[in-house]
Amino acid sequence: MARHAVADATIKVTSFLGGTENQIADANFRGGRVFALLGGADIDLRGATLAEEGATLNIVASLGGVRLLIPPDWAVNVQTNAFFGGVASRRAAPAAPVGLLTLTGFCLVGGVEIRS
Repeated sequence: MARHAVADATIKVTSFLGGTENQIADANFRGGRVFALLGGADIDLRGATLAEEGATLNIVASLGGVRLLIPPDWAVNVQTNAFFGGVASRRAAPAAPVGLLTLTGFCLVGGVEIRS
């Protein structure tokens, strides 16, 4: 898997027939897009800080998967569509969230896993 450290307000990650590992360390993270087709993408946001208005991450997972590692104090709003796939959160909701990450997009025979 290729590893990429990203320090930008938005991200653009494409994984096709392979895998990527991305560590995001931006102090003003606004979101971006993740596209995984016949492959996988690991997105580690634990070193990032959300922009004041929050962030929106558009995810397309088709015959592939995306694993999101997010800080435990971020709230997540899932607004994705799924066809023979889905989004699974493996974390507890924060008692006092510091910001909101909104997930949009779709999963087609693929999935998204959210962890802290």
